[in-house]
Amino acid sequence: MATKRARRIHDYNQLNSLSSVVLWDTAPRLKKAKTFYEVERVITRRRIHLDYEYLIKWKGWSLESCSWEPSTNLTEDLITNYDKPIKISDERLEGACRQFVLGISKGLRSRSAAPMYINMDLDIWRYLTCGKGEVSEHRGNKLYQKNDFEALKYLPENWWYHINQNGEGIAVDFPLKAKPMLSWSSVNFMKKNGKLCRAARMPVEKICLTVIRKACNAEHIV
Repeated sequence: MATKRARRIHDYNQLNSLSSVVLWDTAPRLKKAKTFYEVERVITRRRIHLDYEYLIKWKGWSLESCSWEPSTNLTEDLITNYDKPIKISDERLEGACRQFVLGISKGLRSRSAAPMYINMDLDIWRYLTCGKGEVSEHRGNKLYQKNDFEALKYLPENWWYHINQNGEGIAVDFPLKAKPMLSWSSVNFMKKNGKLCRAARMPVEKICLTVIRKACNAEHIV
């Protein structure tokens, strides 16, 4: 965690004794002047030797306060829910659908074959694609068919094609190739206590999509 939180005692023993329901749905509690921090969501993970570290977004703290935590600092439920994600709220799902359809629409209209990037929380992507897709020959990518996106229930019916007033248009030629990506905000500096210091960086969550397009018309949309 960031220095801001380091002034408090992080009681991992207490945190590990809680269920994921407590971690996700209740406010922090105090006990004997010790404070544990509520997990808002697990963003992603990275392999460290024979184990994983998980990037945690702490509830009530800014993205700059996200921190990598070893698996021993998390409950079993949180670790299990990483591979088998719990249901995403309708509000978050609706926002993800909006970003997704705007990205697809942009890709269909573009003349470039370059991959495009959609802003989406990675835990939402895990929920949407859990158990779906086929492994691509390109590392980290998976190939998805149209019906793999059924969990995006707020997508418009015509999300995968665009037709003009003359009945001619362009459509996604499935499968669609996608890769979840994590980067970090650019390096920046700030003045603090009269001194120039490096500012905290925040994680940037995106989905890299490679869309192959094909011609279509109002009489032939497959």
